[in-house]
Amino acid sequence: MKVHMTPRAKQLFDNHTLAELTEGLAEAYRGMEQEAEADGGPICDQYADEIEAYEAAIQTHKNRANSGFSPFNNMTYHEAIKK
Repeated sequence: MKVHMTPRAKQLFDNHTLAELTEGLAEAYRGMEQEAEADGGPICDQYADEIEAYEAAIQTHKNRANSGFSPFNNMTYHEAIKK
């Protein structure tokens, strides 16, 4: 699945673990529920952009894990356990 990486999503991806991103996404949803306008508006738009960035960063982490992006991929079992 191709993910649209905005500069904010790339920043999140580069600086946070998957667990941190998941917690940040949950926090963004909680903030949106409390602060955003029900009918939409600038605050709602800001939260939507932030949530989209978190979701893109999370999906990129998952895509890399599923595609086997790991320093151990081209190693034998014995080479990997020596690392």
